[in-house]
Amino acid sequence: MGDIHLLLDTRGIQEYIFRAPKLKTVIGASAIIKHLNDVVIKEAVENITGSKENITYSGGGNAEIRCSSQDEAEKIADYVQEYCSQKGIILVSGYGSDYDSARKVLNAKKRVIPSGVRKSLTPFDKPCNLCLSEPGFELLKEDDASRYICRTCSAKISFPYVKEIWYKDFGEISDRFVSDFEKSGIESSRMAVVAMDGNRIGSLFAKSENKPEFSRKLDKITRGAVTETFSEYFRNQKSGTIFFRPLLLGGDDFIAIIDPDKVVDLVIDVCHEFQSKSHAEPEIFSNTELTISAGIAFVHTKYPLWRAITLAEDLLENAKKACPTGNISMIDFEVITESGIQNIGNIVNNHRRFTEKGNRFTLSDRPYEVSDLKSLINDARDLKELLARNQIRSFTDILTTGLLDSNYLFSRLLLKHDNKDGNLKKLLLRGSDVWDKNLETDDYHNNVLDLVVLSEMLKKTDGGNAHAES
Repeated sequence: MGDIHLLLDTRGIQEYIFRAPKLKTVIGASAIIKHLNDVVIKEAVENITGSKENITYSGGGNAEIRCSSQDEAEKIADYVQEYCSQKGIILVSGYGSDYDSARKVLNAKKRVIPSGVRKSLTPFDKPCNLCLSEPGFELLKEDDASRYICRTCSAKISFPYVKEIWYKDFGEISDRFVSDFEKSGIESSRMAVVAMDGNRIGSLFAKSENKPEFSRKLDKITRGAVTETFSEYFRNQKSGTIFFRPLLLGGDDFIAIIDPDKVVDLVIDVCHEFQSKSHAEPEIFSNTELTISAGIAFVHTKYPLWRAITLAEDLLENAKKACPTGNISMIDFEVITESGIQNIGNIVNNHRRFTEKGNRFTLSDRPYEVSDLKSLINDARDLKELLARNQIRSFTDILTTGLLDSNYLFSRLLLKHDNKDGNLKKLLLRGSDVWDKNLETDDYHNNVLDLVVLSEMLKKTDGGNAHAES
């Protein structure tokens, strides 16, 4: 067994999951993809080849399978294709005598099959009220209103395994995940959308002499790092549910919606767990300790999820660029207040930097190494306890007044609000000044804006736990 390698690849998987902005549609789509990997592909391989052991890798809508013949490979591909067609998923398959030849066939097909093939709308069609992308056929009654929805969105909403789909990974805590923003009772109007991805995994995979085992171990490490971090956090909660919903978990990818108050601590813990678990597999990963980076987009709960995911991934890429060698976990984050933002570069240039009277100012140290961000989040909590919300928000306006005025205004603020221990001064000043100056470039710099952003997302300490869903 194993003369033919079959590769399966779902196209535009994130666009499929996040196309419609309603959370229950996203959850259903996520469950469909997970069911594809955990049930359908395994079922197809076992029925046709007689053993699930012929699956080299299955996760994230992709799979590699060893077959004894081309006929066997085609039957498996057809079996999986039938399920994908029913759910509106675009599947591409390719097979060959080894992994590389199968990959060439698959890539050739992907070049001629767009990632977002949809049924085209005609002037006579009523567009789906959820995704606005395909013709609406079925009448959905919801909240005393009637909606036309397409067959793809209907499949997502009515998928029968939504409640159980994460049980295998997260065990008994799965039934405590947030399933509906409106019914969650969350105090904040914001949520944190997180995108995480391993660093330089592609180059390490290309050099691996045992690619199937590499893929399996990587998937196990990622799932373990995420599930152990969140399971431990849930166990420490006295009651209720943290505002959390996993959307994609597989390979070295993790996408989720998380309570903005707890997201930084949890993401940092995932980074540590990922690195620690990879360290225990030196032979598989060529004695390289793997790292994972993250992008965190803080958005309004009604912000379009597809756009929020895209911005979180932009932040992830920005984090990765800060460490080209990939040997350090990096995290970037941003509060998104404008719905029209197209990419994170606009935010970096317009919100984190400015020029005044010929002087260039930088208001942020982002992206951060994990250890530095841990210290910063603690400082943000301290700041939250020392000043009122409107006072913290005023920092951004003070900083952008320029060099002399900002120093003067900060001095007044410290005189008025600092305690006898000078804790506020320690948090805000670089020595005796607001700004650090780069002697080589003459640029001025501080990271007070980072403190403002994080403190804005935090709750004041009241001796309680994270907000829980009833």
